[in-house]
Amino acid sequence: MVLKSIVRYIINNYLKDYIERLDDERLKLDLRHGNVSLENLHLKPEALVGFGIPVTVVVGFIEKLSIVIPWKNLRSNPTKVYLDGLYVLVVPKNEVPQDFREYHAEKMKRVQRKLDNLRKATLDEHKVEEKEKGFFERTKLQMMQNLHLTLKNFHISYETQSTTKLGHPFSFGITIHSLQLITTTNTQRIGKIKEHTYIIAKLEEINSLSIYWNTDCESRINKPFQYVVDDLKSKIATNDFVPKSNEMNYVFHPVNLKFVLEMIMKFAEHNFEKPTIKVDFTIERMNFEIDPKQLSDLLDFVKFQNYSVFYDRCREYRQLYLKEFLSNSTLTQEQEDRIHILESKLDVFTMAYIRHSIELENNQSSNGDTNTEYGWWNWWWSGKAKQTEDQRGRSIENVNTTEDFFSEESLNTDVQIKIHKLEFNLLSPPRKIKQNKKKEIISRIKIDNTQIDYKRRTISSSILLVLDLGYFQIYGLKSNENHRPLMLTSATKSLNSLIHIEFELAPTNKVSDYRFLLIMEPLTIIYDGATINEIVENFEPIDTKITFTNPIIKQRTREELEHDVFNQKIFDMTMQIKSLSLVSPEYGIYKQNSNIILIQFNNFLLKSCFSSDQQDDDTLFKTNLSERQYYVKYKLIFNDFRIVYLRPDKDRLNILESIKIFQMNFYKCIYSDENNLTDWRIYIRINEMGNIEFSKKTFKKLNSHYETIPLFSSTMLQTINRINLFFQIFSPYSTIEFYILIPKCSFIISRSQKLFETEFHSHILKTRNENEFNKFIQIVLKNVAMKFSSSSISNQLSQSFYQKNFIQLLYSDSHTKL
Repeated sequence: MVLKSIVRYIINNYLKDYIERLDDERLKLDLRHGNVSLENLHLKPEALVGFGIPVTVVVGFIEKLSIVIPWKNLRSNPTKVYLDGLYVLVVPKNEVPQDFREYHAEKMKRVQRKLDNLRKATLDEHKVEEKEKGFFERTKLQMMQNLHLTLKNFHISYETQSTTKLGHPFSFGITIHSLQLITTTNTQRIGKIKEHTYIIAKLEEINSLSIYWNTDCESRINKPFQYVVDDLKSKIATNDFVPKSNEMNYVFHPVNLKFVLEMIMKFAEHNFEKPTIKVDFTIERMNFEIDPKQLSDLLDFVKFQNYSVFYDRCREYRQLYLKEFLSNSTLTQEQEDRIHILESKLDVFTMAYIRHSIELENNQSSNGDTNTEYGWWNWWWSGKAKQTEDQRGRSIENVNTTEDFFSEESLNTDVQIKIHKLEFNLLSPPRKIKQNKKKEIISRIKIDNTQIDYKRRTISSSILLVLDLGYFQIYGLKSNENHRPLMLTSATKSLNSLIHIEFELAPTNKVSDYRFLLIMEPLTIIYDGATINEIVENFEPIDTKITFTNPIIKQRTREELEHDVFNQKIFDMTMQIKSLSLVSPEYGIYKQNSNIILIQFNNFLLKSCFSSDQQDDDTLFKTNLSERQYYVKYKLIFNDFRIVYLRPDKDRLNILESIKIFQMNFYKCIYSDENNLTDWRIYIRINEMGNIEFSKKTFKKLNSHYETIPLFSSTMLQTINRINLFFQIFSPYSTIEFYILIPKCSFIISRSQKLFETEFHSHILKTRNENEFNKFIQIVLKNVAMKFSSSSISNQLSQSFYQKNFIQLLYSDSHTKL
C-alpha cells in the first residue's frame, strides 16, 4: 500500500495536469517488483498551459509510460522511467475549431465545471498531511538521485494556418528517435546521502535528433485523431529511416549526438520544489540548413505571431472579474458588455484558470501568505501595480513588472554551451521539376568557437543571455571555377570574439528594464552580385495587398500622457562596430585586379540615451520643449567616413575625402497615433566634412562601374517594403521632422579647378491633420562662395568669382490622403 500511495502522490502532483481521465485505479501495478505501467494516454488540450504560450493541444498521445521503482533498495538501484511514443500537435488558440452555435450560458456552465475541478484538485492537494508530504518528498529525492530516463519516438509539431502575412499554412517541430538521461550524486554511496547533496543529470545520448520547417503544407487540424497520430509517428527519423524530402524539410537534419549534458540541481532548497540548475556542455560540430521560403516564414512568424492580443484579453478579463469578485458589486452596463465580448473570444479553460487564480490569491492574502504558487504565466494576467522609484529619481507606477514575473516561480539557472564548429547553409528552395535533386547551397556561414551563456537570478529578477561568435566567415554562391567567393570576414586578427551580444531583462544596475549590447570587431564585407540576386529571387514575395493599418488618431489629455510616460519601459541599447569596410567590385565579382568602390568608416555607434543634449532639444523641440519627455532618444555616431574609387596600378580617387564625425539623433515618439505629436524627429550634424571631388570623367567611371554590377533593382522596392513591414520603421502615416546641419562643405570640380563652399541647413517637415498630410521642405545655403581651387591662385576672398550670403529654397505641398 505504501508503494501505491507514493505512485498516487506522484501522479496527482506531476501527471494529472497533463493527462485526461487519469485515474490511479487504471494503473497496472506489480507491487513485488515495483513496476508501474500506463498505456494509451491522451493529453489535455491545456497540457502546455504552464509554458505561458497561448496554444492548444489538438492531438496529444502517449503510447506507453512505465516506471520501475526498486522499492527494496532505492539508494543502490536506479529508478527507471521508460516513455515510448509521445506525439503532440499544437496550434494557436485562435485556430481551434469552435462551435459558434454554442450559447453563452452553456459555455459559462462549462467554465463553472472546469472551475469546480480546479478547486477540487487544490483541496485534494491540501489534504495531504505535512508529515506525509515530507515522507513522499524525501522518497522522491532518493528516486531522483539515481534515475534512468529513456524516451523513444518523440514528435512535437506546431501548425498554423493564418498567423503570418504570407497567408499559407506551415508547420515546424522536433523529432527524437531515442534519448537517455541518468542522474547521479557523483559520490560514492557510503551511508545516508544528505538532502542538500547536488544531483547531476547527464544527458549522454540522443539518436536521430531533427528540427524541421514545412512551408505551405497540408493542414492536419481537422483530420481524425488516429490519422494525426499515425502521421506524426511515420515522420520520425531513425538510424535506418529518413522521411522523404518532400515530406520533411529539415532545418537540422537527423543526427546522433554523443555528448554529456550535466544539470546540477540542489533539491533541498525551497522545500524540494525549486532546484537550482547549472548546465555546462560542449558540442564538437553542428550544422543547420534553411532555404529562403523557410526563412521568410520564420521571420514573418516571429513578427506577426502576436500573442499580445491574447494576453491583453486575459489581462482585461482578469481585471474586470477581479473588480466584481473583490467589491461584491455589479459591473456597469458598459463593463458587462465588454466582459461578455471577452467571454465569447476566450476559451473555457483560460477563463476558469483566471477565476481560480484570483480565488487562490485572495485566500493567500487573507491568510497573510504573499507567496503565490500558481503557475508563473499568471504574471501575464496579474496586473499588480507597484510604486517604485528608479535611478532617474521619478516615482512610477510599475504595472506587470519583471519582478512579479520572476521572483516567485523562477529558478537560479546557469547554462553554458560551447560549439567548436558551427555551420549554417542557406539553400535554394525545392523546385517541383527537380524534387529528387539535392538542394543547392546559396550561401554558407562558418563560425568557430561559439559560446552561449544564459543566467537567470531569482533574487535580482534578471535574465542574461550572452552570445560570443569566434572566427566568422560567410561564403557566397559557387562560381564556375568551383569556388565560393568570400563575402564577410574579420578585417584584423583579434583575440576577442568577432561578435559579442548581450541581452538582459531586468538588468542588475536597475537603470533600464531591458538591455541590449552588440560589439563587432572590424569587418570586411564584399558584395557578390550572383549570391545576393539568388537570395532575393528565391524569397517568398509579399502579398501586395498587405499595407500598414491606418491608425485611429487620438488626442490624449495631459494626465493620460504623463501616466504613460511614467509607465514607459526603458530600453538600454548599444550597438558598436569598431570598423567596417564595404567593397563593391566591378561586375559584382571580386578579383585581385578589379576596380572597386570602397566605403569605410570607423567606430560605428548606435545607442539609446537617457539624458538629452540640450542644444539638440532646442532645435527639435523649440516650439515646445516640454514635448521632449514623450520621446525616446537614440544617437548614431561614426568616425572617419570616406568613399574611395580604387583602380589597379593607378592612384586612388577620393570621391568623399573624409567625414571626421557624423552624428545623428533620433527621437521616436512613444505614440504612433497622437495627433499633437510628431512620430519622428531627426537631427543630423556633420561638424567637419572633407572635400567631395567630382568631375565629368569621375561621373562616367562611377556610372560605368554601377552598370556592370548585377543589382537586384527589379526587386529592390519589394525588399525595402519587406524590411519596413517587418520592423515597422516608417509607415505611410508617419509624421517626420528632419534637420540637417553642415557648418562647412566643399565640392571640387576637379577638371576646371573650381571650388564650391557653403554652410548647409535643411529642414524637412511632414505633418498630419486628421486625414490631411502636409509636406514642407526648406534648404538654406549660407556664406556661399565659388573660387578657384588651384594652389597657384590665392584663396583670398577677393579671388572668389561668386559670393552670396544667403540662398533659400522652399517647397510646400498639401494634399488629402486617398
